[in-house]
Amino acid sequence: RDELINKVINVINKYPRLKSRTDRAKLALALIALSIAKGDSVHNVISKVREDAKLSTTHVKRLIRLVMRESSFLRDVKEIVLKSN
Repeated sequence: RDELINKVINVINKYPRLKSRTDRAKLALALIALSIAKGDSVHNVISKVREDAKLSTTHVKRLIRLVMRESSFLRDVKEIVLKSN
């Protein structure tokens, strides 16, 4: 799992809007993107990321909206998930 998260964080660095976030937010972005790529529901994503990254629900919801706007980023993450299987 850590290897996948590191790969996604490397992809995050290609996107200026995502790259400008704090390290904790980048971890949350990676977890959000991986969960969405695997087909988890948004409700499950919120609770999981909130616990893992220790962020507020509001912050996680904002990050989810940010990820959803970056469709090419999500595509890149889905490729990473497919290659890891």
